Amino acid sequence: MAAVRAGYSKKTAYSIGHENLKKPEIAAVIKRLLEAQAMPREEVAARLAMQARANMSDFLIEVEVPDGKDESGNPRTRRMVVPDLLAAKKAGSLGLIKKVKYGRDGLSFELYDAQAALTTLAKITGLLDGGASDPDMEAEPETGDEINVTAEQLETQAALEKAAGHG
Repeated sequence: MAAVRAGYSKKTAYSIGHENLKKPEIAAVIKRLLEAQAMPREEVAARLAMQARANMSDFLIEVEVPDGKDESGNPRTRRMVVPDLLAAKKAGSLGLIKKVKYGRDGLSFELYDAQAALTTLAKITGLLDGGASDPDMEAEPETGDEINVTAEQLETQAALEKAAGHG
């Protein structure tokens, strides 16, 4: 619970946290912090388009690996296709990977679902209904990030903004 992390006791954290959220200055600071982290509509659409266009072959390379020896005792090799996550990182494409796993068969990974990305894009652009996008169908950006600030920091920020004429 954020109030406990902010230094309030477990016994009073809920009521103090609830009380602090009702303060207009604190609510305004929280709103501005959340808006600053929000992903613009264009970025959401661009990321969905990248997911829809992602191709597994963009993350794979063919390499030669040792494969024992032939009948004459000479080293033998075989060609193998393996993930190249370093190339994906250099290309800025790691965000297209949903899951990476290392098991007994080596490294494996999964890309985000291209069909789901296309469907979501079609919905938010209004492609499926032949017109403007339906606000109820728009994708909400997911940040997954947590904002860790204390109530004291929020009150200080609110006071500074109020003094500067922004609150």
